Amino acid sequence: MATPTDETTERLDRLTRVVDRLETQVGRLTALVDRLAAGETAAETKASGNGKHRRRGPIEDAKHLRDVAEEGESPATPLIITLGLILLLIPLAAIMIAAVVFVPRWLTSGDDSSASAPVAAPWAIPNGDLANTRVTHGSPISASNVSQLGVAWTQPLTAGSVYGTFAANPVISNGVVYLQDLASNVWATSLATGKVLWRHNYNSKSLGPNGVTYVNGVLYGETASYAFALDAKTGHELWRNTTLIPAALTHASGGEGGPSFFIDMQPQVANGKVYLASAALPGGGLAWALDAKTGKTLWTFNTAPDPTSKKFVGGGAWDPPAIAPDGTVYLGTANMYQPYAEAVAH
Repeated sequence: MATPTDETTERLDRLTRVVDRLETQVGRLTALVDRLAAGETAAETKASGNGKHRRRGPIEDAKHLRDVAEEGESPATPLIITLGLILLLIPLAAIMIAAVVFVPRWLTSGDDSSASAPVAAPWAIPNGDLANTRVTHGSPISASNVSQLGVAWTQPLTAGSVYGTFAANPVISNGVVYLQDLASNVWATSLATGKVLWRHNYNSKSLGPNGVTYVNGVLYGETASYAFALDAKTGHELWRNTTLIPAALTHASGGEGGPSFFIDMQPQVANGKVYLASAALPGGGLAWALDAKTGKTLWTFNTAPDPTSKKFVGGGAWDPPAIAPDGTVYLGTANMYQPYAEAVAH
């Protein structure tokens, strides 16, 4: 069975042939106008003595035009002009009608499998755009048809962590859905069929939220303890940064989930940087900016410094930061660095 891509290519080839024929007819019309302007004529003369027709040569054409001009006649009579234009305009009009009426049908029609394929609005980054608006554009789903939605396909989720199996926004690009479960495993799925295209397992438990971000053919993600980048076509790992969590914290409790409570945020990617943050950590959470090409740490800071000598767990962030057009990063912290009553008392 032909794929939607193959069918679209075939229809575009048909459109190209229509355009080529249209250009041919226009070229013929242009040539006729040029010939009429130059005073030529396509009349033929009979060959002497044998009753056959032959085409006059250039010298004979010139003599004929001189004779016609001396007799006061027009080299191209109105009848010749009218007939020539009609002969050229009829196929020209037919091709134009075909282009207007049939080409759109060729480009949009198909068999049942292609017609029922889902149409996805772009959603390659966690919240739809860098401003975190979570507003979709161009979606075919509306208030008038939402009641008609049904299950297109399902997949089993088998990973396990403290808070279940899945806590991420799937991202979509070019008809492929990219997902990450709470064991940090990443896989790619066909949006149309639900078929798994590839899988990259990390088997590193995370409390979540987590998830991946798609930018320029690369998936950016993290486990609880390190960041990584994958080739979106193959799932091959491009880089890994394991230096984000300070050594002093790798042996600490790390909050309610122990070691799985370190990095807990779907990455935001903009301007060549990958932005990440930890969840609440002893002494306050951490935020990082990494080089998108290499994974190298560009900067980091403590989101909620603890003045009580790391007595309390706090700080960090849960949601991707918003990125303004001027590159400003807006990151909201998630946890107080000390209990509410004590914070108010101070």
